[in-house]
Amino acid sequence: MQANYTYLDGHIQESTQQFYPFRPGDPLLRRPRHSGDIAISWIDRKWSASWSTRAVGRRADSDFFTYRVPLTSNPGYSISDGSLAYEFARFGSAYIRVENIFNRDYQEVLGYLSLRRSFVAGTRIRLGRSK
Repeated sequence: MQANYTYLDGHIQESTQQFYPFRPGDPLLRRPRHSGDIAISWIDRKWSASWSTRAVGRRADSDFFTYRVPLTSNPGYSISDGSLAYEFARFGSAYIRVENIFNRDYQEVLGYLSLRRSFVAGTRIRLGRSK
């Protein structure tokens, strides 16, 4: 199991820009004050599984669609991913991964929707010597 948390008190120190939102003292764009994640993994002889959840707090952002750049807020979000794998031979395994398990709507960058729930399945083949 692993977890991390970040508290960021970031703001613009100085700028050659005269335009909002790039003035000294303004918050950094797309940098949340609070963020973190937790990941849990389980490994057996042939099977392995993992679960992770990432949380990102509200942050200053702009969609840059207007000439005068308005500073707004991009809401926080949390998403979870999971995976399961089976080692069918010394040199190969099969896996399935589900990203955004709960099918959350969120925007990492304001104005651009992130992917909805997605499934990935495949095989891994190791060539050469393994440790």
